[in-house]
Amino acid sequence: MLGPDDPDTLNTRHGIARATAARGDHAAAEAEDRDVLAARLRVLGPDHPATLSTRHQIAFDMAERGDHTAAEAEFRDVLAAMLRAQGPDHPATLSALHQIAGELAARGDHATAEAEYRDVLAALQRVLGPDHPHTLATQRVLGLDHPDS
Repeated sequence: MLGPDDPDTLNTRHGIARATAARGDHAAAEAEDRDVLAARLRVLGPDHPATLSTRHQIAFDMAERGDHTAAEAEFRDVLAAMLRAQGPDHPATLSALHQIAGELAARGDHATAEAEYRDVLAALQRVLGPDHPHTLATQRVLGLDHPDS
């Protein structure tokens, strides 16, 4: 009824990809996300938040498949687009930074990952506050206790 490129149809397909990933089939989820991305690029353009979200999800699918080098490269590409479109303090931008640190850690570059996580933590504390779930999650990754505990 709405057509294959309608934003609501693409949102549904994105949801199907997420459900597929939740079942553990990250290769199929990535394939669906790539199809959704192609349509979102045509319909919404490269800097639309939904397009950027799909690119972020593709990088996450890559990471879940264990391809940490490719995932890091994709997260870095997405980060550049997010910085341009949304700015350095947007929560999605900070999420991409967090994911890059995770990919560094997954590849065994723990010193660089820790430095990246600390940079992200400082930004999260400034932008979202010390009690926000994303701030607390980054603190947990670093092994830091919440300041009030």
